[in-house]
Amino acid sequence: MCTAINFLDQANETVFGRTMDFYAILDPHLVSFPRRSLLGNHAWADPFADQYGVGGIGRHAQHRYVLFDASTKWDLRAVPCIFLRGYADFPQPSKHSGQVQLSALDFLHYALGSCASPDDIRERLADLTLVGIQDGLTGTVAPMHWMFTDLSGRGLVVEQTALGLHIYENPVGVLTNSPDFPWQMTNLRNYLGGCARAVTEQVDWNGLQMEPFGQAGGTSALPGGYTPPARFVRTVFSEAAHGTAKGDRGGCRCWLSHFWRGLPCPTAW
Repeated sequence: MCTAINFLDQANETVFGRTMDFYAILDPHLVSFPRRSLLGNHAWADPFADQYGVGGIGRHAQHRYVLFDASTKWDLRAVPCIFLRGYADFPQPSKHSGQVQLSALDFLHYALGSCASPDDIRERLADLTLVGIQDGLTGTVAPMHWMFTDLSGRGLVVEQTALGLHIYENPVGVLTNSPDFPWQMTNLRNYLGGCARAVTEQVDWNGLQMEPFGQAGGTSALPGGYTPPARFVRTVFSEAAHGTAKGDRGGCRCWLSHFWRGLPCPTAW
């Protein structure tokens, strides 16, 4: 159950962060891969060589590192390992495929090591087939989707479903879990009445005069749970409502540190 966010601060610099609620201890480490490092492909005999250096957070599994979050010298950034359970669907590796097959586990590293921009990612994906291979962390074919962003704040979401590979522009800079990204964007229209301003107007219900309790009355329409749709709506709303009020990079980090506290799922009892 993860939530990722990307936005620009007052200096037009990107601020990128995410939560990561997982049912097992991942024990991640800081890792770096210099340019020309060889990336072993779970689905292909020949390794890939990184064109760009990649650094991030990952874990050693199945004789190689699997990255959870990473960035490059070009400040192209990415978040994988956000589960799209019930929607992500990866074909099995095939000896008869006409394209280069790449394990979904290796896609993040490959994309950052080979691409300097979102447009590069689109171009590379045209020649790839993302395939599903059981991983040693979950014991399954992890149902991942990915979020990429660059220095301008432009974002992409990459999802592989039973209908094929989909690449979406991400105008809100937010990603959570299931359902798929187009559904999450459409669902935002259910909350058009939400606003950050203080609602002070009295209302009259057939002679019954009522007034708001206090500030933030315009947020009563927002969902309050921890489901992926609820977290998606609240994160998009909060980022838009605060806007440049978050201030410089230090102020943005402070805002994020407080904002994240309302997103992690509570521990089951």
